[in-house]
Amino acid sequence: MEYNPDLEPKDEYPFYQVDFGTELTGQHGTLIRYEPLTGHAVPGKASTAYRVIYESTSGIGDQIDKPMPVSGIIAFPAESASEDPWPVLSWCPSWGRSPDRRKSTIR
Repeated sequence: MEYNPDLEPKDEYPFYQVDFGTELTGQHGTLIRYEPLTGHAVPGKASTAYRVIYESTSGIGDQIDKPMPVSGIIAFPAESASEDPWPVLSWCPSWGRSPDRRKSTIR
């Protein structure tokens, strides 16, 4: 089954709706939109958190390496860092048929 953006829900979550024709730039990591998380949506020890949509590339079928929006959360710890900066942890689970493309990093 090939990915079809027309199958995405249209009105339930407008934050996640991205116009492929006008909002994608072709630049990895370009921030498309963000908004602050509040209440129980903020991870446990975070002082501030945002949900974000940014640009990456597809790993699905005939769309491989074509620009696509992806979502994530950025959370900032409540405690101050010591002399060393806080590590950055990113985790991307594999969705669908591309387990070789999943990534985990700590920097």
